Order: sequence, then C-alpha cells, then structure tokens
Amino acid sequence: YFTSLVAQPKDAGVSFVFAKKLYQDGLFDIAAEQFHQFAENNSEHPQASEALLMAGNCYYQLGNYREAVKEFSLLISRYPDAKILDEAHFRLAESFKKNNQTEAAAKSYRQVQIFYPKSPLAAKSLLLSAKLYFQLGDYESAKAVVYQILELYPTGTEYFEARLLLSQIHQKADNPKLAKFELEKVLTATQQGVINATALVYAARLEANAKRYQFAEEHYLALINQYHNTNIDKIKSLLDSAYVEIADIYSRKGWHEKANNYLMKITNFDHSTNLILTISENLMQQQQYTEALKKLQQIVSIETDSAVLIKTNYFVGICYAELKDFSASNQFLGDAISLIRSFSLKSQFKDFLINSYHRLSQNFLHLNQPELAIKYLKTLSAEFPDLKRADFIVFKIANIYENQLEDYDLAIRFHFQILERFSRSRLVDDAIFGIGRCYEQKKEFKQAVSAYNRLLNSYPASDFSLQVLNRIQHIKNYHVFNSEIIDNIGAILKSLFAESELNPAMRIGLFYLNNLKDYKSAIDYLSQALTQNSLLENEREKIIFALARSHHLLAFNEDTESNEKTSLIKKAHDYYSMIIENFQSSSLVGDATFHKIEMLRNQFDDEPDSESYRSLIKSMEEFKDKFPRSQYLDTVLLWLAKLKLSTNHFSTAKDSLDIANSLMTVIANHEGGELRYQAEYLYAVFLHGTGNDSLLIERMTNFITRYNNAYQIGKAHLLLAQTLMRNQKFVLAGKYYLKIANEYYYSSVADSAEIILGGLLAKQNKITEALDYYYKLHQDNELSGLWNFQDYKYEDVLFNIANLNQKNNDHSKSIQFYKQYLNTFPKGKYRDKCFFHLANLFLLPEGGRDPDQAINYFQALLTTSSQNPFSDSALIRLADVYFDEDEYEMALKYYEKAEKKNNQDSWEDEYPSFKKIICLIKLGKVARAEKDLNEFRKKYKDNKSLIAQMQLELGDNYLNNKIFDRAERIFKDVRSSFKNSYESERAEYLLGKLYFILNKDNEALDITTKLIQKEPSQDILADAYMILGNFYYLQTKQIEHAMIAYKKVTELQRLKSDVLKNAMNNLIKCYTDLRLREQALVTIRNYIEKFPTAEDIFEKKILMAMQFYELNEYDRALDLLRKLKYEADVENEPRIQFWIGECYLGMGQFKKAVSEYLKVVYLSQPSKFSWKVTAQFQAGIAYLKANEHQRAKELFERIVREYGAGSVFGKSAQKKVDEIDLILTNKSMEI
Repeated sequence: YFTSLVAQPKDAGVSFVFAKKLYQDGLFDIAAEQFHQFAENNSEHPQASEALLMAGNCYYQLGNYREAVKEFSLLISRYPDAKILDEAHFRLAESFKKNNQTEAAAKSYRQVQIFYPKSPLAAKSLLLSAKLYFQLGDYESAKAVVYQILELYPTGTEYFEARLLLSQIHQKADNPKLAKFELEKVLTATQQGVINATALVYAARLEANAKRYQFAEEHYLALINQYHNTNIDKIKSLLDSAYVEIADIYSRKGWHEKANNYLMKITNFDHSTNLILTISENLMQQQQYTEALKKLQQIVSIETDSAVLIKTNYFVGICYAELKDFSASNQFLGDAISLIRSFSLKSQFKDFLINSYHRLSQNFLHLNQPELAIKYLKTLSAEFPDLKRADFIVFKIANIYENQLEDYDLAIRFHFQILERFSRSRLVDDAIFGIGRCYEQKKEFKQAVSAYNRLLNSYPASDFSLQVLNRIQHIKNYHVFNSEIIDNIGAILKSLFAESELNPAMRIGLFYLNNLKDYKSAIDYLSQALTQNSLLENEREKIIFALARSHHLLAFNEDTESNEKTSLIKKAHDYYSMIIENFQSSSLVGDATFHKIEMLRNQFDDEPDSESYRSLIKSMEEFKDKFPRSQYLDTVLLWLAKLKLSTNHFSTAKDSLDIANSLMTVIANHEGGELRYQAEYLYAVFLHGTGNDSLLIERMTNFITRYNNAYQIGKAHLLLAQTLMRNQKFVLAGKYYLKIANEYYYSSVADSAEIILGGLLAKQNKITEALDYYYKLHQDNELSGLWNFQDYKYEDVLFNIANLNQKNNDHSKSIQFYKQYLNTFPKGKYRDKCFFHLANLFLLPEGGRDPDQAINYFQALLTTSSQNPFSDSALIRLADVYFDEDEYEMALKYYEKAEKKNNQDSWEDEYPSFKKIICLIKLGKVARAEKDLNEFRKKYKDNKSLIAQMQLELGDNYLNNKIFDRAERIFKDVRSSFKNSYESERAEYLLGKLYFILNKDNEALDITTKLIQKEPSQDILADAYMILGNFYYLQTKQIEHAMIAYKKVTELQRLKSDVLKNAMNNLIKCYTDLRLREQALVTIRNYIEKFPTAEDIFEKKILMAMQFYELNEYDRALDLLRKLKYEADVENEPRIQFWIGECYLGMGQFKKAVSEYLKVVYLSQPSKFSWKVTAQFQAGIAYLKANEHQRAKELFERIVREYGAGSVFGKSAQKKVDEIDLILTNKSMEI
C-alpha cells in the first residue's frame, strides 16, 4: 500500500507536499525516501535544498543519524547558495552529536558561526561548540570559542552562559582564582534568574572542591534564601541540587539532623529512593534506628532497582541489629545477599557482601546459634580467599568453637590454621595461647604445657607471656599429668599404708598435696593426722605447714568460690602463723613467712599509699633481714624492687640504693633463668628512671644478646631504643625499632615501634614517607576494626596522620583526621590536643578560615577541664580570636578570665593584663584603661616594653579623637622614658605623624628625618618613609622626593604585606605622574607577582596596558587589553574596548580603530562613565585621519543631536563639524 502510494505523485510540487504531509503524520521513514527522491529527481527545483534538509530531519527523528549526516552534507555541498545552509550546518552538528561523534559536532557547531556569522543560530552554535569541547576535555579550544562569544555577542543570551562555562574551564585548568573571578562577574551583573542561580551553585561547588566548606555553605544558603519560593523549573532543579550538596556538607560536619532538614526540602524527596536512603543513613548516624527503619521500609515496598534494594535491605538489617531484633536483621541481610548473587553484583557490592556476612555471624552469636555464626564466617572466607586480614575470620571461628560450642578439637584445628596460613599474622601468639587453653579444657595438660612452652620459645615478646607462665604454674599446682602416678595410684596408696615408721594419714595427706594436687583430700588426711597424740614435734611441724600450703593453694584455685576463698586464706594465714610463732628454730619458718607475703601480694590493691601496700613493703623488708639464706630471698628481693618501681617509690637515695642492691643481688646469684631475666630488665627500668642512660644502654645491649628468649625481650628492645632516642642516637634507635616491628610483629611492642618509626621519619622531615607509613597502619587498623580486633595503636595512628598533615600544610586532611579522631575516641588521650589544633587550623586561610569554628573548639577545650595543659593557651588564644575579629567586648571578657587565673599564680604572666588594657582603649573606656595601666605599672614596672605599647595605644586613641595635646604629651613621654627602644622609635614616628597633621611641617620633617637616620626597626622605618612620601606627594607636590621615599619602603625586608602593597601602589603613581613608563611597568609586574589576589589587580593590568600604549608599544598593549576584556565587568568592558580603538588609532590603522570604537557605541552595556560618546567622538577623529570627512561629520552631528549643542560633548562635536565644513568647502572651491 505504502509503496504504491509513494509512487503515485508525478508533479514535483505535489511530491514535495506529499512528503511534507508524511512528515507531519510522523511517517518519517517514508517521508525521508520521498524527500530524497524529490531532490534527486528535481535538483534544479527551488525546493530541492529544503527537501534534502527535510530528509535529514526525518532520519534524525528516526535516530538514523548516519543517514541524516549524509543528507545534510549533500545539501551543503550541492547548494552552496541556499538560504537554509545555516540550519543545515546546525542540524549536521546536531546529528554528529547524537551519533557520539563529539569532536566532529564541536567543529560543525563552530563552523555555523564562521560561515554564517549573521545567522540567528550563530551564537547558540558557538555555545554548543564550546560545551562539547569542554566535554571532550579540550579546554583550550573551549576557551577560544568562549572568547569568541564574549567578543561577538556581548548582549546576547549566550553571553553569561559563556562566562559560566569559562569559570568551569578555569576550574578544570586548575585555576580556581580565575574561575571564581568569572563567577563573581556573573553574580555582579545578574541579580536574579537562572544564570544567577547557576552561578551561585557553581561558586558553591568551587569552594567545596577546595574543601572550603564554610564558603560553599554561604553560597548555597544565598541561593536557598533568594529562590526558595521560585516557580521556575530550572531554578527548582538547581535548588534541589543545592539541598543535596549542602546536606552533604552538613553530614561531613556530623550535623546529620541539619542535613536531613535540607534533604526533605527537595521536590518530591519522598519519591526518590536514593534520597530516602541518604536520609536514612543520616538517621542511623544519629542512632535513630526506628525512624530510619520507617524510611527504609518505604523503599522496600515500592523499589524495583536491584542496586537500591541491596543497599536498602542491608541498612534495614543493620537497623534491626542495632535494635536487638537479630532475627529480623538476618532476614534483610539475607535478602541483600540474595539480590547481590541473583544480579551478579558481587564486585560492585563487595563491601556490602562482606559486612553482611560478618553482621550475620554476629547476629547468630547474639541468638545463641554459634553454628550458623560459623557458617557465615566460613562462607565469607571461601568467597573472599584474598580478603585482607582473613586471619581475623579464622581466629573468630576458632574462638566460637572454643568459647560458645566448646568443641575444642575444632577450635585447635582453626587456631593451627592461623599458624599455617598466616605465619606473619599478629594473631599467631593469640592462636597458640588458644591451643593451650583448649588442651587445658580437654584435660590434656601435657599438650597444653607444650603449647605454652612453644609460645614462650617462639614468640617470647608476646603480650600473653606472663599469662602463659601463670597457666603453666597453675597446671603444675592443680593438675597431675604424670601418667605413672595416675596408672599406679592404687599400689602407691597401699604401700603408704604398709609403711609404719610414719603416720599413714600424714603420708597420704602429703601425697595428695605434693603428687595428686588434691588439696581438699590433703586437708582431710592432714587434719586427721594432726589430731593424733603420738605425733613427734617434727611431724606436727610438717603437718601444719602442709595444711597451710593446702589451704593456700586451694584458696587461689580459679575454681574456688569467692566466699570459700576468704575462709581458706584465713586458715592458711593462721597455719603459717603457727609455724612462725611455735617453731621459731625450724627451717620452715622462712618458707611460711614467704608464703604469707605471697598471699598478701596476691591481695595487693595497687594503691601506693594504702595499708596493704605499707604492710607488704614492711613484710618484704623484714624477710630480707631475717632470712638472708632463704631459697626465696631472690624472689622477695625481686618483688620488692618491682613493687617500688611500679609505684615510683624511689624518690630518696636510700630507696634507690635498696632497689639497686636488691636487683644486683639477684643478678649475681643467677647465671640465667626467669629471676635473672626479671632482675636485669627491672634494673634497666630503674636506670631509666634515674637517668643513667649510658649504663642502661650497656646492660640492655648485653641482655638482648644473652637472653633472646626472655619474655621481657620485646620490652627490653623498646626500652633500649627509647633510651637511644633520648640520647639523640636516632639511626641506631631506628634499627632497633625496625627490628622490633619485624621480629616481634605479633606483640604490642611492635605497635609502639611502628608508631615511633613513623615519628622518626617525621623527625627527619620525611613527612610524605611518614604519612604513607601511617596511612598503611590506618588501613590495617580500619580492617582490624571491622572484625572487632582494632589495635590499641589506632588512636595514635589517627592522631599522627592528622598532626603530620598539619605539618605538611594539608589543612583539609588534617581537619578531617582530627575530627575522625574525636568521633572515634571522644575521650581519648589526644582529645584536648585535637580541640586545640582544630581551633588553630580554623584560624588559617588555608583551613577555610572560620573564626566561629575556632571559637567553638577553644570553648570545647575549656569546658573539658580547666586543668588540661592547653587551657591557659586556649583561654588566651580565644581572647586573641575575638580581638582579631574586632570583637573587643568578648576579647576583654576572656583576657580578664586569663588575668584572674594568672592572679592565682602571683601574676606570673602579664600578657592577658596587657591585652585587656588594649581592649579597654579600643572600646573607648579610656578612664578605666588609664586606671588599669597605672596598676600595671606598679605590678610590672620592669616590663617597660608593654607599658610603652599601652601608652602608645592610648596616645594613638587621643590622636584619632583629635585630642592632640594629650597625644603629644604621651608620645614625648614614651620617647624620653624609653630611650633606645622600639617603643621610643614608634613614639617618634607617631609624633612626626602628629606634627604633619598639625601642619608643623618643619618639626615633622626634622623628627622623621632624624628617625630615619637612626635606622630603626624595619616596620617603623617603613612607616616613617611612608608618611614622608605622603607629605611630599600630597602636600608639597614634590613627586620626585615622594618617589624616593616610597622606593625606600619597597627595598626593605620582611615588611607587612599591607605596608608593602601601599608603598608599591604609591610608587606606581609617582612613576606614572613623572612619565617614567619603564619603571612603572617593572613595579606593576612586581606588584602583580607579589599580590596576585589583590582587589585592584585588574586595575593594575589595565594600567600596564596604558604604559605600553604611552611607550607606543601598541601590539603589547592590544594583546593585554584583549585578554583583559574577557575578564572585565560591565563597567570596565567599554573602557578596555575604547583603549583597543586608541591603540589602532596610534598604529595608524584608522578604519580598524573606527570599528573598535563603534563596538563601544553599539555593543557595550551602559556604564556610569561616558565611554560611548567618547568612543563615538574618537571614531569621528579616526575617520578624519582616514580623510573620510563626510562619515566623520555624520558621527559628530549625531553627538550634537543626541547630547545637545550646549553640552560639553556637543560643543566639541560642533566644533569638529564646523572644521569639516570648512575643509569640505575649501575642497569644493579647489575643484
């Protein structure tokens, strides 16, 4: 049907109409064929070119952009004179764009303007071209096209869009200053509308990208406040973006409630699952899990997108877990896992999957279903075999088997996996300790002791070493693992009864005590034996001692109930006392005394001033004196030294000598073994406390060499390294720290060494290497934290990263990590330091200077504790912040607080009192200031400098308030009272300034000249030269003298930037006034280099162009002016355009000059200066110079008509008209 229909029309006109109707009915495929056929069959027809255009449009509508390109290209090549070529070229560019031929599209859009400059599509095409070049990352081409728009279409709708794009180009070119400058021009020129709103959003994003969140927030709030009631869809969309982005800023700050307030302002926010997710996350951060659940359940009921559902189910699962509904949590976490698997999104949602498995295992533990907890941990391990810190998963499985399921065989198997698969894991000693514990639970004590000994031998620096030694001793005290005794116990007991020379009950009791470790049975038999009347004295003594030991050991058995333990300890104490009191000549008296000390030591409460401490010390001292030959003497000496060292009880020479003698006695009595190890290490600790570093280094080096398996070996290395550091032997210390980190990686001493190694790198100013080191530790700790095995060093790592970033001047990262520290460790040991550093960072421009934030952190620091080491500094710094912000009332309040605090310390610090008085003067409270100044003089009469500074501040106040006599009196007083001081020089300067104001020029010149000759400090010398220059320039008009004075200022070193800036500004004025163009150019260049962000930098560049102009270097002037034109605002653009015309006039290119002048007349926006009429007048002059008198006359006559013959411009123009009439009359007469 359609084929026959297409073939029907014969007349060309009818065919074209037919094709158009097909197009209108949306039958684009048939219409395309018909249009193309029409053009081919009727190539000379007036509508042939339009037919090709329509054919292209049909293919474009069909999405067949290749064919569209062919049709548009054919039209352009076949009909070069067609009136629709601009549209064809534009549609060609559109087709390239749709066909993802972006570069070809960008070129084609640009060609529309080149080939058809008068087309209504020209400006739009250029803008689209620039946007595509930007999209391609060809920022230079994009910039060139933007400059074309700004040059050719300064009044078009595309002008400000081009400026917005230019700001983005500058940002991509890493030139945020120029980007900001462009946005400021747009914001200045547009007070409202889409462009203005877009500029506000771009300005906010620019600040946010620079981590200057405070300024970003200000721009977003400006947008929100101005447009929150708008009905314009584009602005509504921008507002929604602003709500999202300001919410992100607030979330970063931890202000999640405020973030949600803005997110819920977004149009139809409750229909956006992503927004609901973000709102829910913020609620979760506030621990509002019930509210978060309500939001998340909205998504579950309506969402179909798998990615959103995965996140939603995961977050719902987390919420239920936090609300202790672990069954519901498992359901949703399981759904999240199922979705990830169903849609093969494992790589995209790896972290969600890992966290889901881990959280499921935790939930099942809470539900007392440890088998399922293990199942998910095993699944996690199997699915992610290369997961970092996989050792934690295995260890967690082992712990569940050990502690929840009490399946010790499987627990042992998984503990062994740590040793086999992760030999360098920091959990290896944990695993061996776990193996030993499991064997103990299985009553396989021999294997337990073997495991414990393996830990002591293979991992001597383990943090579990002491616990392991105690476990071994516990096994020896309470368990029998000698198989011969167990197998032959019946025969042994029978033989004991058969022997009659000793009391059988006593022998059996001793056997239960010493061999079977059955202390209850021992007590029964020994008590029975003690009641017999036929006992010998030595038998009674042995039985009582054995009863004491049995009660003692039974009391400290970990299975003994606490109430029973108290009774047993008392009985043991009584039996030991019976030995000591009733058998004074017995060899067991010393042993009984030792065991009483042992019991007392086990009950010691660690308080150095407690009764138990004093009793323990006394008992040990007495034992030392009474039993010098006891087998336990060395143990007691060691205990005594350790106790005194642990409580810093060696402040006197006698205590120090006692500790040293005790430890040296033990060392002398033992070649090796546990007592020798302990004594050597404790002696090193003692030497460290007394500052005897050389001997400490010698002994610790020897200890490390000789006793490599001592459990103190790690601590010994650490103590040696710390002592070497203290003695600035950094290289050697570093080697020991590296050894600790590498050899004792499983121990907490390795954590300490790693922290210090990072510090060593920092000490060598290797900040980048130190940061890399700490970042690695940070990553490891983040992973450890996931499995609830976070290292204690994490706190140090976070703080050091923050601190090093601060030293590295990366203030945004520093702020980020200080805040992370405070969030993670709100009461951590570095909390106060974080408050203090954050406050100071927010006072720096690089930190996004935010005095309000600084004030908040200083106040937070002051509220934590008045005793923290930063409180005094914080109080004064807080006052200083208020002072610098000109908030003198608040500054006064805090200086007064600091002053009172110092008052308690006998006024040791004068600074707060000094600043308080300065505040009073600035607040105009002069009477009180004078009173306090007099008090200050009395209390701090020796601090002449501060007294003089306050007097000068007072004098300056009088000067500003025109109380000249008092000001003069103070300046003279300071000058005479503080001779040869900085303050005296300052007083002379101020006195000179005063005399200039009073027109006492001779006295002023005399004082200032003499002051300069004295060569005072740089800042005073600069001030002196400045007032001298100002006097010569403003009052006497001796510009050469002024120039010399200002130049002297610029030659000084270490000047304040504002002083140097003023001096250079004034020097440039002098050079331009004196027509010293080259010198002016050099100084302007220096000014631009030194103050690239100064407010007048644009003006300086214009002035530079003027100097080139005056030097007849028109090309250089033109080059600079053209660049400046694109940076110019509405007021400056016509001025620059005018001077472009002037340059061409100076070059003798009169026609070009006319063209440039007339751009001011026809293209520039109105300004408050008369650039248009001036340019029109100069265009007339250019015509005159080109001998086009009639055209010149027309321009001058126009000025007369528009501005009136009586106006300033009209009179000048009329004069020129008269001159031209005379010239034309003379010419006609000559003819």
